[in-house]
Amino acid sequence: MTMPILNSAPLQVAAKKRARSVHFWAASMLLLLVSFVAPAWAASCTMTNPSIAINAQTTIRGSITVGPDAPVGSVLYHARYWSTTPISLNCPAGNFYTRKQYFSLPHPTPVPGVTSQRGQAVYPTSIPGIGVYVWSNDEDLPVNSFFGTYTNNWSTTLTGGGSLSAFTSFDVYLIKTAAGSVGAGTISGSDLPIVAFSFGDPGALPYLGYLVGSFVGSVSVVAQTCQTPSNLTVPMGTHLTTELKGQGTTTNTWVPVDIALTNCPAFFGYRGTTTDVRNATPVTDFNIRSNSIFYSVNPSYGVANASNGVMNLAPGGATGIGVQLTNTSGAAVRFNTSTDSNLNLLQTAGQRYTIGLQARYYQTGTSITAGAANSTATVTLTYN
Repeated sequence: MTMPILNSAPLQVAAKKRARSVHFWAASMLLLLVSFVAPAWAASCTMTNPSIAINAQTTIRGSITVGPDAPVGSVLYHARYWSTTPISLNCPAGNFYTRKQYFSLPHPTPVPGVTSQRGQAVYPTSIPGIGVYVWSNDEDLPVNSFFGTYTNNWSTTLTGGGSLSAFTSFDVYLIKTAAGSVGAGTISGSDLPIVAFSFGDPGALPYLGYLVGSFVGSVSVVAQTCQTPSNLTVPMGTHLTTELKGQGTTTNTWVPVDIALTNCPAFFGYRGTTTDVRNATPVTDFNIRSNSIFYSVNPSYGVANASNGVMNLAPGGATGIGVQLTNTSGAAVRFNTSTDSNLNLLQTAGQRYTIGLQARYYQTGTSITAGAANSTATVTLTYN
């Protein structure tokens, strides 16, 4: 007897004033500026080598692709400045600290409800949903670290570059600050903080500035996802009851279930740069992690056999039968579970990818009855 076990199994893919007065005022302003700036050179310590503060300029560059499902707090980009320049200081007696702080913040109001990995403030950038903070010596800025107490004049050399605890090393992090999709566009170096490192005795101000850190270049942010079909119908065909020989047996032929992802963005992953002035070519790129697309198959009528990837049929039709889903290697689909598609995502826009699954009928009961054997599931795609 011919039994129409399935007509179709739909999969639903879910998927921004006189001349004299003027001259007098100008002269007054000049005097005010001189009186304001001059004390900064009368620091308690002096630099002997180098004689001026280090200009620690860090290059940011490249592109990142930020998936809408990446968790808040995810590190999207990481740039590091690393120098071996020794800083020699002469200081009087006193209690001395190394102070690391933000010299300027283009967007000075912290992102509400979001902190760094160490619980400190994160500041906005020009891209909605992406924030920034700076780290040094296992601490987020600002930080005031005790260096030592001295009873006489003394000298020291702040060495750098040997490790991340060096006095001349710092890191900037771009992190996700909002759930869902972030904005797209370009984050320039001028959009990031300028940091200042200084050294001195709080009782004999001002501190001596020995490093100013800034950023040049830009990072492009891609926030697009792939296009997916709203519905996918899988024709399972008509089968004889004789194909099923008992509980746990299956129909003979696998039917492809190809979920097409089209017009996809370039997937650059989450990236970073290192500016290491020890090298002849100081700026190098590195990859924090690659982008990935996960999928989850969520059966509409429940699961008949989880270990074998079998979902229930819609009520009112055939009984004792389910639809078995596996990947193209034969591994059973884990229902209601996010699974890595393992797609090789390219850094070229407009690509097409396919999540390849396959389906067949699976006898779940000791006996079966004929009838329509339809089932549906929702496939949810997650972009990280």
